[in-house]
Amino acid sequence: PGEYSVGYRHMCRFMFAQWFVALARYEFAMRVDDDVCIERLSDPFRAMRSVGALYGYGLETEEKHAETVGTLQPWLEYYAKSRSLRPRSGPLDAQRMYFTNYFISNVSWWFRDDVQAYIQAVWRTGNIYDHRWGDAPLQSAALHLFGGESDLLFIPMDYSHLSTRNKIANGTEADLPDDLANHIAQPSASKLNAAFEWQFENALSPCLLANHLKLPGAPFEATQAAVGALKLEVKSRTNLSRSEIDRYGPMELAQLVQFDLLRADAPLPPDSVVGLERKQVYVRLIGGGERRNATEPDFTKDEFSTLLLEPCCRSGLENKIA
Repeated sequence: PGEYSVGYRHMCRFMFAQWFVALARYEFAMRVDDDVCIERLSDPFRAMRSVGALYGYGLETEEKHAETVGTLQPWLEYYAKSRSLRPRSGPLDAQRMYFTNYFISNVSWWFRDDVQAYIQAVWRTGNIYDHRWGDAPLQSAALHLFGGESDLLFIPMDYSHLSTRNKIANGTEADLPDDLANHIAQPSASKLNAAFEWQFENALSPCLLANHLKLPGAPFEATQAAVGALKLEVKSRTNLSRSEIDRYGPMELAQLVQFDLLRADAPLPPDSVVGLERKQVYVRLIGGGERRNATEPDFTKDEFSTLLLEPCCRSGLENKIA
């Protein structure tokens, strides 16, 4: 379960069962993940309207998460059989899915009674969280169950998907060379920002909160010890099992304790604090005071060096080196 954080599973839930609620006033919605680089794409909205399609995709691919395939397939078969449903388009196969880092869809289709009944049944299983059922196979199953062949439209396009390091060209996929993926994904300023944010959120945030709360063992100078103290705090205040608590990443755990359990305003900034304001809060929390240039969009090398002086960040680096 630790391979995929609670935040990732929240994303799966949102992109399967909630996005259309947020966009209900629109006719069509198009998803393009922030690590998708589109190289070729004609007007997909015109293409959808011209044939009356309900869903457009750029790639049909394999679901490679074995736990999803092993647990979702029997559930889909049971759901269809218990309701006398026959798939309207393609087989009901949990191992085949539309790649949902890009798609375009009619929004109102997802409010149909039969589609909503399916979505609610998935939600009641709890398996988006228990087995990491992803939005792509769940969404694809809904389309195969309730969407006709003519409702589904392949969208000719070329794009790169950086997190899975593959390139999609007119419906086929190939590995993206490492040097090209790294060049596209992380120009030098972005590398520094990503490194700063990773160290702050995954190494420092648990220590900041555990020390602020003076939990047993404070002051903490190692992330693992602070995470352990926060887990004990969650255990004492909730009915969550240890395995459920272990699914939270370091930053998620700190946010759970500070915002959800204690309703506290400090020390970590809430998600509503974004952009330059969030960067300023991060710098203050590492003792850097006010930023020299409040409008600088990227963390500086000096700010990153100050962050790495924090004992919890040093301990994280030492663990990585070891």
